[in-house]
Amino acid sequence: MDGDSIVAVQVRAGLKGYEITSCARIVAREGIQPEEGLKTLLETNNFQSDRFATQIPDKAIFFRNLLMPFKDLKKIRQTLPFEMETLVPLPVEELVTDFMATDGSDSARVITASATKESIEEYLAVLQTCGMVPDLLDVRGAPLTSSVVNQGGTTDHGLVLDMGSVSVCMSLFIHRQAVLIRILSLKEASLPNLLTPQNGTITQALQVEEVETYFRSMCRAINDTIHGYRYTTGEFSAPEKVFFTGPGALFPGCGDLLSRFLQIPAEEIDLCGENRIRVAEEAVGNWRPALMSTALSLALRGAGKGVGFNLLRAEFKVKKSLFGHKKQWRSAAIFLLVILLFLGADMAVEYSSLKAKYNALDGEIVQVFRKTFPAISRIVDPVQQMKVEIQGLKKKGVSELRMESNKGVLDLLKAISLGIPKNLDLIVTRMVIDPDTVSIKGQTDTFNSVDMIKNGLSSSSKFGSVNISSANLDRTGKMVKFEMKLVRK
Repeated sequence: MDGDSIVAVQVRAGLKGYEITSCARIVAREGIQPEEGLKTLLETNNFQSDRFATQIPDKAIFFRNLLMPFKDLKKIRQTLPFEMETLVPLPVEELVTDFMATDGSDSARVITASATKESIEEYLAVLQTCGMVPDLLDVRGAPLTSSVVNQGGTTDHGLVLDMGSVSVCMSLFIHRQAVLIRILSLKEASLPNLLTPQNGTITQALQVEEVETYFRSMCRAINDTIHGYRYTTGEFSAPEKVFFTGPGALFPGCGDLLSRFLQIPAEEIDLCGENRIRVAEEAVGNWRPALMSTALSLALRGAGKGVGFNLLRAEFKVKKSLFGHKKQWRSAAIFLLVILLFLGADMAVEYSSLKAKYNALDGEIVQVFRKTFPAISRIVDPVQQMKVEIQGLKKKGVSELRMESNKGVLDLLKAISLGIPKNLDLIVTRMVIDPDTVSIKGQTDTFNSVDMIKNGLSSSSKFGSVNISSANLDRTGKMVKFEMKLVRK
């Protein structure tokens, strides 16, 4: 569902690739509820599948870009709610968030997509009225970008545009990985009034000024967004080409206008240009690349191709039965019966030997208990009694262990404090102490001060090496933001 339209594409995977077996688009009319339009689309077209992938409407989604101090995906997912607290306008408990991470040396740049639980619940309710339980709930932009970068001949750095009826989704990819996704609403120019409701053809002879106003406004917003990303990250490779699709691609001369305003070559997206994606004969009449490429990329991801987000998490995670069809149930039942027969025979053969081993182990446990705790003469349950005695020993030594641990951290902080020159203007904004490393983020007055901090810490006996991960001027240009990594001895 995108703005005022609903698009559906069905694909079938085979040995020779993917085949589009059915596709359709319907425009919601005034007074018609989304579920009514969805039912009409499903009933009037040949859609038959037990797997569904869909995307939540743009108005429910907001994106954020984060820099995480590690690359482990499990750690990122665990710490993401804490990092998001200051970046979102709502409590994180009311949101469902997923992320995509890009490669880095010791850190990972992360794109997050978030939606409120209330909006997800409302959207899933609409689908359920039509008998649909999605396996995947993605967002606009990610699947399309994944499909584009996986095509042969795509540039290493580029821009993907999905010019929808009421908004534009832009996705910037660098080194063939998405690094920025944003939904742009255009207030200066509107697209819906320029297209017919159903087939998306131009309704009138448009004035050149009308078309140029729309594209100029869109490209200005795109350039501003890219400039903001470049300023924030400090790492940037300019896009070499813009790849575009959506209703906006129906304008004559669309590619030339994009090239003029963005100052880079433009190419319309045609996912069926790949040899492994073709349109079935019965679907050729309905297939419109400009209107259906986004839905196709989502269908391909649902079929296991490409990457993106999935907001079906926490309480929304789909719980489906292991087998979905009657034939599968019959085959599975026979298979399980054979397994049970083998298990029963195996258990009968090994029961006697296991019982003998159990009795022998029980005797050995009693002997070990008597040697370990000779003062205890009455043995009832040796395992439980041993657990009680061990817990008592742990309690006696726990305070000493804690003191030694705290002392180690205090010594480390003392070494850092002594290693930094006292006359420096320094603000430490973040410090992470791991068993092997210490990461420090902060601000100081000059780049020379950063070097002085590094040299002072390098002389400490607590650290094997000290490396400057990054050092850049802040937005005011008066302070230097830096990050250091200290390897503990």
